[in-house]
Amino acid sequence: RKRKLFQQQQVPFADLEPDGELVRRIADMRFRKEDGAYYALTPLQQADAARLFSKRYSLVNWQQGCGKTVVSFQWGNWLLQEGRVRNVIVVAPAVATNLTWIDFLKTQGVPFRCINRPEEIRSAQSGEFLVLSTSMLGRRLWDLKRFLRLTARRHALVFDESDEISNAYSKRTRYLLDLFRRLPFKMLSTGTATRNDISELYSQLSLLYSHSYNFLCCCPFLYLPDKETGELEEKANDYYMKPFPVKGGNRVFQACYSPGKKSVFGIRKNSQDIYNADDLRRILEYTVITRRFREVAGNKYSVDNVSVVPGQGEIAVYRKVLDE
Repeated sequence: RKRKLFQQQQVPFADLEPDGELVRRIADMRFRKEDGAYYALTPLQQADAARLFSKRYSLVNWQQGCGKTVVSFQWGNWLLQEGRVRNVIVVAPAVATNLTWIDFLKTQGVPFRCINRPEEIRSAQSGEFLVLSTSMLGRRLWDLKRFLRLTARRHALVFDESDEISNAYSKRTRYLLDLFRRLPFKMLSTGTATRNDISELYSQLSLLYSHSYNFLCCCPFLYLPDKETGELEEKANDYYMKPFPVKGGNRVFQACYSPGKKSVFGIRKNSQDIYNADDLRRILEYTVITRRFREVAGNKYSVDNVSVVPGQGEIAVYRKVLDE
């Protein structure tokens, strides 16, 4: 039964054929800009949105300026109109909430509230967008837990700048996973899914799939460093064709796709080589849609580079760093 469920839900985005009615609804969707005019999505955005809306979990890896905020908003608003969720919870860094989401939601004229105090959580009404910064997760952890439990977790999560949880051991990552991993609808968006190495994707995939059978470990071998020589060795994977474990799943993911070695000082150094690339590509094809700015906007924009002369203080700092 679990294997059948896995096969039904895991369809690569490239092979996904959206419903015709959904495609028509997306073509009719409009969003408002600050000039007061209404605009439709571009044909490429509409095609990607139709695939994203067809799944409950997805990661929008679009470059800056491609319309991640617009598509995430349309997805959440569509779920609210369909009555499939009670609220849409927007989680983002404080800079993104204050400079992007609050102004954007005001322009669209939809009901929303910023979650800063416990009473704002308790008085949240059905049909609202709830905007929450990542810095507030620890302060409102128990209030949010109670709210989600009392509302049966009938919410959708929009997590902007999802690369903020690239560190699987940070408090921010633990809070997000603890609160939102069991929500029925989740959409993550970021321009840089990974900052340093591919193992940073694990936290985002774990948030989406919550260690279910839709997030299987398909690698028969793990690559672990030998204690004496430090060289990588192949070892049998006990979690082969099983979900990544809740405890230590990050280490298993690293050993499968981005194994690291210990440097001279005992610090783990990640390899830029990707192991089991076909298995990793299969996981990402189910989850991630990647677009570059030129794919969406075309060649009608040119990039102008402006040189900035560093100040005296900056020059002094750079000289001190180089010399000492």
